[in-house]
Amino acid sequence: MELCKACHAGCCRRYNPYLWGSDIIRICNTLKVDINFFTSVRKVEGEEIEQLKGKEPMFIFTDSGQENYFVLVMKFNESKYYPGTSKCMFLQEWSADALGSEELSGIIGRCGVYGIRPINCRAWPATYDENVRNVVIQDPHLILDKKHKRITDDPVQDICSRPMTHEDYSMYEAQYVEDAIINNYEKQFFIKVAEKWNKNPAVSDKFYEFILKEYNNRIEHIKEASK
Repeated sequence: MELCKACHAGCCRRYNPYLWGSDIIRICNTLKVDINFFTSVRKVEGEEIEQLKGKEPMFIFTDSGQENYFVLVMKFNESKYYPGTSKCMFLQEWSADALGSEELSGIIGRCGVYGIRPINCRAWPATYDENVRNVVIQDPHLILDKKHKRITDDPVQDICSRPMTHEDYSMYEAQYVEDAIINNYEKQFFIKVAEKWNKNPAVSDKFYEFILKEYNNRIEHIKEASK
């Protein structure tokens, strides 16, 4: 999208995407890294547990000896060019001035794993409506400030300098719809995987082996669910 060309990647700094099992396995296999290299857990507490139950994949890990729920998210680290702020660990940063760019200015941000990025990132900013019937392409400039709280007020978390128009995404509209559908399917499948894990939770060290088995047997898993 042309609008993204000169972006400092505010969305990759402001939002910490959920990871589905397919994302984790794809990144591990492609980069030949351990799950802990890029995956973090966020503890879910209080009322949020009921709010997310059945809507997002939450896992119980027994490492602490307590029955706590966690969601899996991308690991963040500190930005080189915006000290004191964080970013997706795979976001690469450059100074346009240092590169001698005549077309771009300021800090340039680009995904370092673009071809294997999480489906949540790929579908952005497309999602489903509240009834999960129609795909909606949200305008980050207009509505996300109202829906999503900032971590800080730092302008590095600004996204989209102007409202989106249909011309901005018309060439990619079909792809947005496809990615939103796949994203929802992958989330629903991972919710089922979470439900199975939580019936007999274990320490986090056994988690990757578990999801690898579930995804390797994915067709059988679907057949069983349809009986």
